[in-house]
Amino acid sequence: MVLLSSLKGKVVVLAFWASWCGPSTKAIADLAGAYRQIAAKGAAVIAVASDRDPKAVISYAKSKKLPFPVLLDSTCSVAATRGVTQLPAIFVIDKTGRVRFRNEEFPGLAATLRQIKAAGGPTSAAGANR
Repeated sequence: MVLLSSLKGKVVVLAFWASWCGPSTKAIADLAGAYRQIAAKGAAVIAVASDRDPKAVISYAKSKKLPFPVLLDSTCSVAATRGVTQLPAIFVIDKTGRVRFRNEEFPGLAATLRQIKAAGGPTSAAGANR
């Protein structure tokens, strides 16, 4: 289990997705491909899968070698508490725990990286050690 409160002080990209949703798997693949760049900005990524079949999520995560935690929300209760109405939904949460950006679709990698920076992620490698 991952608690968002345990990540206070870090920018967090919270990605709601499903293994059966084409746009979701594209967004998750893009986030996975840019994970090193995102982590270098001092941000964490957590993927929340709104799948009923845990085997599908585990299979997808293993086959794609996802480098970040993948949580299962089989009842969509976590998505509901965040007001998610469609997938993918990408949230960028600032260091204080406040949602700075909410995207009901994947805004693209460049836009997500800009949102991380705006939410307080370091802008250089030197800043990543703050």
